[in-house]
Parts: sequence; C-alpha cells; structure tokens
Amino acid sequence: MEKSFSDSLIALLAFVALLLAILLSWQFWNQVRLKAEIAFAEEQTRIFDEMQQRAIRSNPSEAAEALAYVENYYPSRRKQREYSRLDRIVERARPSVIRDIISQLRQKTGEDWGDEPDIWIQKYANKK
Repeated sequence: MEKSFSDSLIALLAFVALLLAILLSWQFWNQVRLKAEIAFAEEQTRIFDEMQQRAIRSNPSEAAEALAYVENYYPSRRKQREYSRLDRIVERARPSVIRDIISQLRQKTGEDWGDEPDIWIQKYANKK
C-alpha cells in the first residue's frame, strides 16, 4: 500500500510538473509573440510619422507618393492579429496621417480634390 501511494504521488507530481511546463511554454510563446507585435506596431506608426514629415517638407509629387505609401503600407491584419488592440491602434493612426497629408497637398497645390487619397495620388504622384 505504501509503495502504491508513493507511486501515485510521483505520478501526480510528474503530471503537475508537465502541466506547469506546458503553461510556462505557452506563456513564453505569448510573450515572444506580443513583443514582436509591439515592434511591428511601433514600426508601422513610425513609418506613418516619417511619411507625414516627408509630405510636410516636400513638393506635391513627393507628398502624394508619401500618401500612397501610407495608404498601402501593410494593410490591416498583415502584421497584426486580426482585430487585436495593436491592429486597431495602427489602423487608427493611418487615417489621421492620410488626412494630414491631404491637408498638406491642399496647401501646396491650392486645389481640393476631396478626402479620397486615390484621387490625390493619381493627380500628383510621380509628377515632378
């Protein structure tokens, strides 16, 4: 009976150790994935900021190219998990930068082609 009890205790402890190892591995993987997603979100929003600054200090053609870059740079769910908080943060930043670049284009050109980036891109991108 004593041997059976110790065998059962060893089996239980081994099972608990296995569960803890699985939990630790899962937590480690989540931490690594989260760090990567945060790095992607930082990179995406940094690129948006760079394109916004480029549009401020450039001619209309370069501003329109920056606008095209922001609009097409890693669309939602390409670098982030679909509907994740980080995806929403990135996708909240994108339209704000697009609006600002369009505002810059309005000031630089004295024209107003509306709020759709594609129209501005067609009119001014690659035209020096």
